[in-house]
Amino acid sequence: MTERDRLDPFAASLTFEAGRRVDSGGELLAALLTDIGEACHAAGCSLIGHIKCHAAGNGRAFACSLTSRRTGAACRGAHLEPLEPGTSLEVELVVLVYGLSRDTVDAAVRQALARSAKGSGGDW
Repeated sequence: MTERDRLDPFAASLTFEAGRRVDSGGELLAALLTDIGEACHAAGCSLIGHIKCHAAGNGRAFACSLTSRRTGAACRGAHLEPLEPGTSLEVELVVLVYGLSRDTVDAAVRQALARSAKGSGGDW
């Protein structure tokens, strides 16, 4: 197996706390998955297998996934609902990309989370 063929699955349980109104939880997570995909690509990933998440909070749930940087992330479920300040989302994230170590994926995810928090006014 070559380094390009390497697959180290990465998973994380996250909580997003809205600091200000977010127009759509789905847009927030679609942007996060896209950013993770871009960060993994920049780090040298040879192929995105699947970057996906399931989110739940305030009595609603939805899922988002990214399988290609070209087509972008898609969400289904109650993803168009806004997040009001003080609300939270529990998010289960899975990143399956080829050619990167788990530590490299972890660093890419942490960078994307920091950018997401700064842009959304929330906290991961």
